[in-house]
Amino acid sequence: MHEMPLDLWAPCYSPPEMTLHLEFDGVHVTTIGASGTYAMRYPLMKVPCARTLDVEVRYRAEAGDLTFGALSGDESRWLATAGPATDVMGCRVKTFRLMLDRNEKFVLLAANAHPMAGQPSTCVVERVGITAIPGEDVVFGSLNDDGHHPVFAQYPCPRIPVPAGASAYFIGAIVRDFLFTGQEGTNPARIVQPDYPAFDNEYFEWIAILLAARAAEGAFTMMELGAGYGRW
Repeated sequence: MHEMPLDLWAPCYSPPEMTLHLEFDGVHVTTIGASGTYAMRYPLMKVPCARTLDVEVRYRAEAGDLTFGALSGDESRWLATAGPATDVMGCRVKTFRLMLDRNEKFVLLAANAHPMAGQPSTCVVERVGITAIPGEDVVFGSLNDDGHHPVFAQYPCPRIPVPAGASAYFIGAIVRDFLFTGQEGTNPARIVQPDYPAFDNEYFEWIAILLAARAAEGAFTMMELGAGYGRW
């Protein structure tokens, strides 16, 4: 099993409707009360070749329960959902299988499965594993990633909480709209999922910095003279 980073899980709703935070023992999530409501999602991923993947989620249920599965890349339909949990050393383990075509995209998702209608669930997700692909990894993507340099597939496009009057880049940088317009932005606080950069005269700079970061060992230090507003 290839263990997936837990810090990439993102809430489907903003606080105070629900809460999600990462601690030393896993991702702590409290859903909203409505049964079946989406709770948290993983960045969009895809497989470079047709493949069957087994997904395993290990978690502790402090109140209620969660259901796990995968949506299609455009989130229009379920590709698979987990069956009943098995108990392993005080934790619950749920598994499901994905049968994917070449370059097919998917989104891992958790939803509220409290047995009592209208009640929120509180759980701690300790581990998410996906069967390893010999010679290939499950890679990240976006809905519009056709034609991008392969290095972008190593970086997710996560959902990012953005404060009012600001915008975000796919690497997580948040920039005030004032820098572009000279006026305070009117967008409210929200959760967004930025896409990869546009194909413009700065696109090759993104390739250079991402390749350099991937090649670094131990630590990575860079500086750009005249970096503008420092979106790196």
